Amino acid sequence: MKKYLFLITLSFISHLMYAQNETINWILPAGQLKNFFYYMVSPKTGKMVYDMMRRREFRYDMNGGYIIKEINSFQNKPISIITRYLQVSNNKVVITRTIRNSSIADRREEIFNPPSILFTIPKFGEKITWISKEDGNKCTAFFKTIQEAGSEVKYLVIQSEHAYEKQKEGRIVISAYYYRYNIGLVKETLISRGTETIMWALYDPYSDAGYKNPEPQVEKKDTEEKSETLTYNKFVTRYFTVASEKAYVYRSPHRLDKSTNYIIKGSKVSSNTESENFVLTKFSGKGGEEIEAYLLKLDIKFDFDDTKPN
Repeated sequence: MKKYLFLITLSFISHLMYAQNETINWILPAGQLKNFFYYMVSPKTGKMVYDMMRRREFRYDMNGGYIIKEINSFQNKPISIITRYLQVSNNKVVITRTIRNSSIADRREEIFNPPSILFTIPKFGEKITWISKEDGNKCTAFFKTIQEAGSEVKYLVIQSEHAYEKQKEGRIVISAYYYRYNIGLVKETLISRGTETIMWALYDPYSDAGYKNPEPQVEKKDTEEKSETLTYNKFVTRYFTVASEKAYVYRSPHRLDKSTNYIIKGSKVSSNTESENFVLTKFSGKGGEEIEAYLLKLDIKFDFDDTKPN
C-alpha cells in the first residue's frame, strides 16, 4: 500500500514538474538562460532602429522561480531597467516583485501579494482574460497560428489593453506580445485604430525566429497615425506644469513611440518647440545628464510665455 501511494505521489510530482517546464518554455529559450536582444522597429520603414535596444536577461532566483531583467537603451546608454521576479505554476507565470529604475525617475519597487499574472496558458481556441496588477490593463491570452516562410507557426499571444489611453483619450490601444515555444518573446506590436504595427522585435541571426528586417507586411491605412510636424520659435519659451499623475515620455512626436518612462505630476518643464499634440522639452535625469524627449499636451498645463526681444 505504501509503495502504491509513493508511486502515485511520484507520478503527480513528475506531472507537475512537466507542466511547469511546459509553461516556462514559452518564456525561456529552449530551457536555457541567455540574453536576448530586441530592437525598435520603425513604423515608417518596418526596419530595425539600432539606436533603440532592449536587452532581456534571464537567471534563476535563489528563492526559486526566475528573474527577468529588461534593459532599455538609447545609443548604448541605459535609460530604464525593469526587473521582474517570476514564479511558475502548471499553466501560469506570475510576478511577485517588480523593481523599476530609470534615468529620469526614482527607483520604484512593487511587491504583489497575491501575485500579478504575467500570462496564463489557455486551451487552443479559447481565450483567458485578467486585470494586470502592474498597470491596471485588461489582458487577454490566446493561441494564434501564423503562416511564416511556408509553414504554420504557433504563437501564444498576450494582448494588453491600455487603461491609461482608454481613460485619458477615450480610445482603445492594445500592446500584443507574441511568444514562441522554446524561444520566448519574439515581437511586441501595437494595435491602434485597426492597424497593428511591430514596435519591438527579437534580433537573433542564428534562429529562424530572428527578425530579418523584412519590408512592412502591415497594410498602411489612411487612418494610421504619423509623426507630427514640429515648429520652433527661438523668441518664445513656453513654461508648463505636468498635470497628469504620470506624463509618459515619447521618443518622437508620434503616439506609437511612447516609452515606459514618465514625469510625475507637478514637475516643471519648458519648451520652444512643439507640434499639434506634443512639446519637445529637456530635463535632467537622476545622474544629472540632460535628456531631450516629447510630452503630450494632454498631460501638461500651460503656465506662461517668456518672450525674448527680436
